[in-house]
Formats: sequence, structure tokens, C-alpha cells
Amino acid sequence: MTFESSKLLRILKNFPKPTGYLVSFSGGLDSHVLLHSIKTISKEINLPIRVIHLNHNLHQESDIHENHCKEVCSSFGFPFLSFQLDLKGDSKKGLEAFAREKRYSVIADNLKKNEMLLLAHHRDDQVETLFLQLLRGSGVAGLSGMPKVRNWRGGWQARPLLNYSKDNLRDYGIKNQLKWVEDPSNKNQNFDRNYIRGTLLPIVKKRWKSYDKTVNRSISHISNALILSDEVGNDDLKLCLKSHNCLSIKSLKKLSFNRRCNAIRFWIKESDKPVPNTKRLLEINQTLLNATFKSSPRVDWGNNSICSYRDSLWITDRERDERPKDMFSWPNQDRISLPKGQFLERTPSNFGIPKKIWDENRIRIGWRSEGLKCKILGRYGTRSFKKICQELEIPPWNRNHIPLIFIDNEIAAVADYFFCEHIALSEASRCFKIYWSR
Repeated sequence: MTFESSKLLRILKNFPKPTGYLVSFSGGLDSHVLLHSIKTISKEINLPIRVIHLNHNLHQESDIHENHCKEVCSSFGFPFLSFQLDLKGDSKKGLEAFAREKRYSVIADNLKKNEMLLLAHHRDDQVETLFLQLLRGSGVAGLSGMPKVRNWRGGWQARPLLNYSKDNLRDYGIKNQLKWVEDPSNKNQNFDRNYIRGTLLPIVKKRWKSYDKTVNRSISHISNALILSDEVGNDDLKLCLKSHNCLSIKSLKKLSFNRRCNAIRFWIKESDKPVPNTKRLLEINQTLLNATFKSSPRVDWGNNSICSYRDSLWITDRERDERPKDMFSWPNQDRISLPKGQFLERTPSNFGIPKKIWDENRIRIGWRSEGLKCKILGRYGTRSFKKICQELEIPPWNRNHIPLIFIDNEIAAVADYFFCEHIALSEASRCFKIYWSR
């Protein structure tokens, strides 16, 4: 199979149409072939094209490679972004995983909305990934390989060269007289992927000449199995999902063990969290699903937690344990930002907090404090904040992060749950109700 720019154009036409392309460019053979092909078909694409380079500083020629990439992009007329990665931090994941995490974090920060990131992974990379995942004991998701295209960070992440081998790309590079750089760190056998590429796979190829094609066929079968698993998980999730993205424990227990694990795994993935390992999934099944009504156990992994509260499983960040401390004013504006990317918003209403109170700069935002009490509008008696949260089935770990609206230092509303009765609200036309983005 030969690779040509016209074939890349057909592949891109079968992907979702973005507002532009961001090409990841290391200066090596693979990404140079991709970038040259993009340049060749740029008129047919007729979309903005940008290039991003990540300097890992892992060898003495890193800066030389960065300058090479800059010169290539200049000759092609593409905007060039370059970033130096700091890989000196202590990471238990190992240097390869740490570098990958840093790299994608920087790229994600620079990806525009509805833009498509183009990566130069090819068929040989796919095979290496499968062997890595096998040796790590990965499940179906890990063994399904790298997807050709997927939704990612408000845009897409695409690998249009996955059907082509390294040799196919090298033939293209030689034919078009491309000048690429060789990364000396790729020869370092201390890195797992390099060991698989340089030592293990050459042995495999001696006996199974077409192993890359047959392995990729197996990857395709596993990928189809993952799609089916996700379809079942989505159906089961619909049966178990409650408000605020929590799961009904009662509904989960009606599923078989394997379907229950699959539904929980799918729920975590749809919540944009990393899926925990098998040990943690078993712990969720054994500990959280059998918790007593009054207890609130949790299972942690990374910076994430799944907690059990009454009949529900909740997924949250471990960092949410710390309560915000400072109060601050809500100026006379419709929206105000909160920690963790949340916000409060006021909308016109025929009942609520009068506009004149905002005009007088009397609104403040605060958080839970000891001894806090409130009388809910239309309800009899004063209740403690804890008792109110129990009635509303707000789990303990979320209570410290509920924004409270104060007027003259007296509580007026608990987020968008309710107003407090002792605050002088109005039924005049110039009022606002509250919306809280969770």
C-alpha cells in the first residue's frame, strides 16, 4: 500500500468537518510526511492550518530540532507554535507517561473550539500500543488501540495515517525529498515503547512477516467489541442515572455483575474522568453498593473519588474536600465566577431579590459556616444547614461548595435551591432569580 496526499484528502473528508487543523509536528519522518501532505492539499482543504511543536528537552539536539520545525513551517507558510516542556517534576507514572500527559495538556490549552488536532501515528505505532497495553494487563478499552478520530477538548483528535506503515511513510518522504530529523531518545531501550519497537517486534517479524496487518485486524475486532460494550453501557446508564449525574444503587443491583461494572465504567468515562483499574472497580462494587443508609464510604483513585450516599453513587474530585473560605461581593452584573469553573447567574423574574439591592452593592457570596441556620421560604420553622442538605439529599462532600447568597451579611438564598423567608424579597417587576452551574 502506498501513501499519497490525495489519499489523506479522502480520509479527512470522512472525518467531521472542523473550523481548522492543528498539526502536531516533531520534525521526525512521520509528522513531516503528514505536514507535507497537508501543505500539498491545503487548497482543497480550504481551512486554517496551524502547527504546534513541543520541545521535551530530552536530548542535546532538542533546540536544533525546534529550529528545524520552525524553518519548515516558515517555508510552508503555516503559523508555528512552540512550547518548552518542563519534565523535571516527580511523577510515579514514569517519564514516558509524564511527558505524554504534559504534551497533551499544552496542546489542549491551545486547541481552538471545533478545531481538529492531527497526529502522525501510523500502523506500526498501533501495534506497539497493543503490545504495551497487553503487558500492562489492560481491558477492552486499552486493547482497542488508538481511534482514528474522536471528540476531544471542544474539538477533535484525529490520526489519519493509522492505515499506513512506517515503510509507506518513508517511501513518501524519500520520493518527495523531505529532510527530517531523528530523535536520539527513540533509541533509548529503557523506554518501554522503544524496547518493544527495537527488540521485541523484530523478533516477532522474523517468524510472522505480516504480523502488523494481522495484529491491526485483531485491534479492529476489539474496537468493535468496545463499541458494543459502550452501547450496552449507555442503555444501562439510562436506567440507572438520576439527577445531578449520580447513579441509583438500587437500579445498579438489578444488573448482572459484568453489566454493572460496565455501566459504572461507562458512567465514569462519560463524566470525563479516567477509568480506574479493575481493583478499584471491584472495591466500588463490594464497598459502595453495600453501604448502610447512614454511612458515606468512598473509593479514591488519582484526583477522583466515587462516593456512596443513601441510594446513590456520586463521582467527584478529591480536591473538593477543602472548603472555600473568603466571602466576596456580587457586583451589579448578571454572572459571577466561582471556584472550579462554576458560576452564579441572575435572570429576570417576577419574584426574587430586587434589583435595587444589587444597585446598593449589598450582595455577597459566601460558604457554609458552623451553626448556619435558615428558614426556608414557605416552610415552618428554622433548620440547620446540615438538616436542610439532608432533606435535599445533598451529599456531605458537596455541602462545603454550595454558594450561599447573603444580603447585609444575612443569608438570603442557598444557591438556586431556595430563598430564605426572613429576607425581604419582592414581587416587583425588577427582580432576579438565581441559577447555579454545577
